[in-house]
Amino acid sequence: MTTKITRVVIPNESQYAYLDQIREDYGLTWRGLLIRGAERLESTSPFPDEAASTQSSDGAVTDEDG
Repeated sequence: MTTKITRVVIPNESQYAYLDQIREDYGLTWRGLLIRGAERLESTSPFPDEAASTQSSDGAVTDEDG
């Protein structure tokens, strides 16, 4: 088995802080966070109804109601 290395550049500090907080809250490594995110995408629709949500400039998706 060959080890593969992936590098992710997160140019926005608030996006990094957001992801890092989720990772810490769930006790995950960065690899674990990536795998769990992929599993979630595979088990649900990866594209929420755009009428019900908006994406902020930092990439976070929020409900329009709150």
